[in-house]
Amino acid sequence: MVYDSNMAVCWLADANLAGNPQVRALVKLSAVNPDGSAPAINPDGTMDYETALNWVDALNGFNGGKGWLNHNNWQLPATAAADTTCTSHNGGDFGALCSGSAQGNLYNVGLGRVFPESVTSFLFNIIWPLFNLQPGLYWTSDSNSSGEVTFSFNTGQQGSNTTKYNYFHVLPMTQSLLGSIPSGSGVVPYRSGPGAGRAVYDTVTGTSWTLDANLAAATNFGVRGPRPQLRL
Repeated sequence: MVYDSNMAVCWLADANLAGNPQVRALVKLSAVNPDGSAPAINPDGTMDYETALNWVDALNGFNGGKGWLNHNNWQLPATAAADTTCTSHNGGDFGALCSGSAQGNLYNVGLGRVFPESVTSFLFNIIWPLFNLQPGLYWTSDSNSSGEVTFSFNTGQQGSNTTKYNYFHVLPMTQSLLGSIPSGSGVVPYRSGPGAGRAVYDTVTGTSWTLDANLAAATNFGVRGPRPQLRL
């Protein structure tokens, strides 16, 4: 555990405890979630909300009721509806810079991060044949009544988000051929032409994608923007 003196709370040092298969085997979930659904924790530690409630309850009931790490008062972090430190105020406070909530305070104050800085350095995930594919949200070119459509490579879900305050990844595509059509089926790397070593080709849709799924982290192509002020 770690202690947060700003909020006077303790956090699990393993921020993805449910992603540990040994811990998942030790902590026994109730057979039924609070809403009556069946609980399911994915191998990467993600779960739906009702399973999250079940998981926290299981942590508190661990070891005959003594609780995980001998604490039986674990809970989901609290987020107050009123938080004047947030950047947006419309039917409730939300957005960036929130420091009144437990996790907002942990990010902005405890860990000293500055919006929109990530808590981790960018990842070099290789999901063949793509490189550096991020397990998070990517912008798309389409919009709906709820905002700009986004796609998550973490869950495979499509949704929508406001374009204000959100910073997501970009995976460019083109219908143009970037060399000879590669052999094989599915998504295959270019082996000749300008796309060789730089792009992949989808044999089903005829679409070309950049090989580096987080190309903007390597080069900004001269695009400049305001940099967040660093907290001293």
